Amino acid sequence: MKHVVLIILCLFISYPLIAQEKAKQKEVGIVFGSLNNFGFSFKTGTNKSLWRFGTTFINGTSGENISQNQTSKYNSQGVGVNVGKEFRKNIASKLDLRYGADVYFSYHNTKSDYFDSLNSWTNKNKSSINDYRLRFIFGFNYNVNENILFGIEMLPYFEYSISSQETTTNSESSSVRKNKRKDFNYGLNSSSVLLSLMYKF
Repeated sequence: MKHVVLIILCLFISYPLIAQEKAKQKEVGIVFGSLNNFGFSFKTGTNKSLWRFGTTFINGTSGENISQNQTSKYNSQGVGVNVGKEFRKNIASKLDLRYGADVYFSYHNTKSDYFDSLNSWTNKNKSSINDYRLRFIFGFNYNVNENILFGIEMLPYFEYSISSQETTTNSESSSVRKNKRKDFNYGLNSSSVLLSLMYKF
């Protein structure tokens, strides 16, 4: 009987901790990296462990320049997606430590056309970059209130990159040049530091 009472007592004592560990929550918000990309983030799980999903839009630009007999056009856009796991630990009032890892894929392509009507010369250039990253998560959350979170995180990474370029020139004769390159990189740079503003519900 004493053992039963002791077990029940232990369950009542540990219940608040269990309930806190398994508190379900979801978060949605925006993220910013360096000064030229932004995205959206969604997280779901508990207050201690969350799955994270995100997308980032990178350097979307387009333009046209016309000068006398010369015309040039430029178009560039990119997108990135990520999925991973994030763990949290409260270290001070309203302050949480965040750590974990995710996988990230981004695609970026650029097209440029140049035309010289006086010399009947055309140059077209296409390039694309595919990046595959394993990123480690280290950062902090500041709980502004029970619903609003402001966060900062660093994402050191290992990256495998595939880039390709194709240039087509037409004048008196035509020529096509193609180039493909593969790289392995690692490190931490300005685009690997993200700020986030999240709504928790």
